[in-house]
Formats: sequence, structure tokens, C-alpha cells
Amino acid sequence: MPDQKVLRFGIICQYSKIEDWKLRSIIDMQKKRQAELSLIIKPARIESSERKKRIMAPSVKKRFKSLQLQDLLNEYSGIPVLDYQDDHHSNEQVRKAELDFIIDFDGLLGREFTASCKYGVWAFQQGDEQSYSYGSSCFWEIYNDESVTAVSLYRYAEKKDEKILLKKGYFATIKDSYMKNKDHICSSVSAWPSMVCKDILNGNAAYLNGNPAVSTSAKAFGSPTQVQWFIFYSKLIRNKIKKLVTQLFCYEYWNVGLVNQSIENLLNETQPAIKWLVEKKDLYYADPFGYEENGRLHILMEELDHKVVNGYISKLDVNLGGDKDVTIDSSIIRLPSHMSYPYILHHKEDVFCIPETSEENEVAVYQLNKITKKWIKAKTILEGFPAVDATIVKHEDRWWMFCTRGGTESQTHNCELHLFYAEHLFGEWKAHKQNPVKIDIRSSRPAGTPFYQEGSLYRPAQDCSETYGGRIVLNKIITLTTTQFIEEPASHVQPEKNSLYPDGVHTLSSLNSQWTLIDGKRFDYSIFHLFKKLHKFKPVKRLEIEKHSDKHVRNV
Repeated sequence: MPDQKVLRFGIICQYSKIEDWKLRSIIDMQKKRQAELSLIIKPARIESSERKKRIMAPSVKKRFKSLQLQDLLNEYSGIPVLDYQDDHHSNEQVRKAELDFIIDFDGLLGREFTASCKYGVWAFQQGDEQSYSYGSSCFWEIYNDESVTAVSLYRYAEKKDEKILLKKGYFATIKDSYMKNKDHICSSVSAWPSMVCKDILNGNAAYLNGNPAVSTSAKAFGSPTQVQWFIFYSKLIRNKIKKLVTQLFCYEYWNVGLVNQSIENLLNETQPAIKWLVEKKDLYYADPFGYEENGRLHILMEELDHKVVNGYISKLDVNLGGDKDVTIDSSIIRLPSHMSYPYILHHKEDVFCIPETSEENEVAVYQLNKITKKWIKAKTILEGFPAVDATIVKHEDRWWMFCTRGGTESQTHNCELHLFYAEHLFGEWKAHKQNPVKIDIRSSRPAGTPFYQEGSLYRPAQDCSETYGGRIVLNKIITLTTTQFIEEPASHVQPEKNSLYPDGVHTLSSLNSQWTLIDGKRFDYSIFHLFKKLHKFKPVKRLEIEKHSDKHVRNV
């Protein structure tokens, strides 16, 4: 980070209490020595938080952490406090404080000080097509049965109806729990002011002065009524029951197949016909990536045993001519931790595999030994980061790695896209300056092989908004540099509804100009699954890493 002074910021406190996620946002900037709190602005007659509490049902009120404003003022006793009054004097006081920016967490008063600090006033807004007051955040998405919750951090523009977007994220709505939904969203967005501060200090925040967008005129939702709370709780109960039934009586199965088209053609084919390589309903073969050798197709894939949970890498060989016999070698690469997504990469006449090993907190490259046909770990190219579904491609003069972030934080493995780059495949990999470059449950997590079409780079990604691996989005990359990243959805690939696996697709990998690999998902509900799941909780000895493959042959 360049040697610059620490930024100075102020906050606007509208209520007599300040929520925990807002405190985390303030503390985060100060701990990272990006900015220091220099002014607290509150109305001369501060509004009681009792009005805000009325939007919440009694059982919810007591469950969220907050701090009395007076305790905050005591904690920061040396910081000036401005008792705001709607007059010229208040604006003069803000100007004298020489602030770089102000955060208006509740989006109620900040526009008054738009011209009073260097980088303006920042505020949060929830909703995309609709606008929700942040005091009722995370309520209306569940009430309206919305699969996605959109949140924005924006800067007030000079005109009253205009805003400049700073950060935006799309999160999967947790429909069976108001508290979990609110907590995971607020926890995620609390870091956004710190990210903008980092960009400012790195000289990478041109977007702060970008073209303003006109505020939406869509319907705005305010505080719910008691009747709406009753309907809301009825929907929560319904969603909890649906989730419990799925947990007790449903297994998720995957299978891999072939599409008789090139991956480029799928830009115009939303629901391709799939030839399943093993036509059975109780398999868990997913994440197929392949290469050809001596007239045979070799497919590496995730195989998962529901009794053990952890996945491992298996190989499926297909003779594309003749009777198309299929040979399966189980567990060709296995670790004590979970493995999946065995991404295949060709480089300098060698074949490499980069399996997902986020539980090992690394990205490792395995190389195929041309003589023994065994996969040998060649090098760990990224350490200390739980990369999920690492996808590597050479674009122009650099290698690029797309991945999401694993770990304990909710949804980051599905919605938080990170970028790394290197001059050489086995060289030093550096994190992109804007990481995470994208937060979108609909199109972040990698879903297969990037490809070129008419000079543009396209990146398959998962849409997990309705369900994990619900469909694939083909994103067109507009800008890819060490300081900027922009992509936009170009088309979608949907599951084949009249097939054995109609409920999802989440991997699309290129094989050649004729064939593309794909996988598919099906939900299987049965009362007998309950007994299988109960049996799974009995002590099970962890399977040892097999030295030899369990080879068997099946015919398609």
C-alpha cells in the first residue's frame, strides 16, 4: 500500500442504538489502519430505537447484538460529536472536520453532507428491482419469496435522484431463518467500506467518480405491518418444513455425460441433449474434465460416497468408437480431505490436473506421468487460501486463476469470486487488487473450461440462487487486468428436464470441436433414505487412501 495518510471518516447515527455489523465495519477500517473515525454525527433530538424495533417481532428483537449510542460515544470520547440540525452551521462543522468520507448506515441524513467531504457520503441500499429500507433489511426478500438478496454500497451524487455505485452483491436468501439471512448478509457487507478504503489508498478507486445512475422508481418497501409479520412467520414455518423434509428424506445424485457439440456452440443452445455415460440413478459422479489419448477419452471426475461424505478423484475411460464401453478407475487421486473439480490443463505437451482441495488451504498441480499413467503432485502454486474450484487459463501474456473462497463464512464458496495471476504457471501467484472482484450467487463460482469465441473470453460459472448447481451461466469477460475485472452474463445452460438428471448442471468442460463434457443433478426423495442417513451417523472407520484402483467395467 502506498505511503499515504490514513483516511478520516465520520458516521451518522440516526438511532439510540448501533447494530453490531456497523461496529464491525468501523473497527475493521481502523484495525487495518486504513481510516480513523474523526466525527460522529447525530440528530439534535436523536430518534429512539423503539420506532425501529416496531418493525421486528418480539422473538426477533432480542436476538441481534447492538450497542447503546452513549456507550459508543464513551468509547470514542475524544472524537467530536455533531448534534445535527438542518441548517448551514452543521455543514460548516463537517467541512472543518476535513473528512474524506461519511458513512450513513441507515441512508436517512447523509445526502445533506454530499459536498462536505472529499469522497462524499456512502450509504447502503437493499433490493434491486425493489427498494427496501435498511431498517427492514432481509425481511421482504423472505416475505416475497425472492431467491436472491441484492445489497449495494453507493455514494450520493450531487443530484437528489442520482447515486454512484461503489460495491454490489447478490446473496442467496436463507428463506427458513430471518436471523441467519440478516446475519450472513450484514456480516458480508460490513467489510465493503474497508474494501473501498483499500482501493482509495492503492489509487484504484476511479469508480468513486464514475457516472451516476438514476435511482430506481420501483416500489419501495418500508416497515411491515402485524398482518405481514403473521404471513412472514407462516412462510418461515413452511420453508423450515421443506428444508427438514429434504434433509431427512432426500439424497442428491450427480452423473456425467457428453454433449455432441463444441462448448462454443452452447452459447446458443440453452438446453443441450445429454448422453449419460453411466445410465443409473444412484450415482455421484460430478465435475467432469477430460483429455484424449490413443483414441480413448479419459475423464477425471469427483466421485463421492454418501457414507463417507468426502469426495475423491476417479477416472472414467470411454472408447468413442465401436460399442462405447466405459471403464471406471475409482480413487486415482485421494486425500484424507475432500477433493473435487479435477480441472484439466494442457501445457508444454504435458497434461496437468488442478483438483479442488480447499480444505487443505492450497491449490496444487498434479502432473500425469506419461509412462506409469499415475498422477504425481508437481507443485503447490498457491498456499494459505482455501480456493474452491480453481480454474486456470492463459489470457494474453499472463496466467489467470478464477476461484471462490472456502472457509466458514456463509456463501463465500458460492458467491465470492477471487482472481490471482502469474507470469508463469509455476511462478509466483499474486492476488488481484480488487479481490473479491465479484459477489454474485448467480454467476461467480467457476463451472468449467473458459473458452474464446470471436476474440472474446467466456467463463462458465454456477448459478446457485435457486439451488446449488441449478444452472450454468456463460459470462463474457469485458475487462481483465491486474487492477480491473468486468464480466457480464451472455447466456445460460439449463438442465435437461426430460432426463435422468433434471434438477441442475454445474460443470461444462471442453473436450474437442465435437464433444463437450457436462454433469447433471437429480433430487431423489424416499422414506428409505431416512434409514440410510441414520446408519451414516454410526461410527464409520475412515477409508484409507487406496494404493491400487478399484477397476471395473460397465457398458453404456
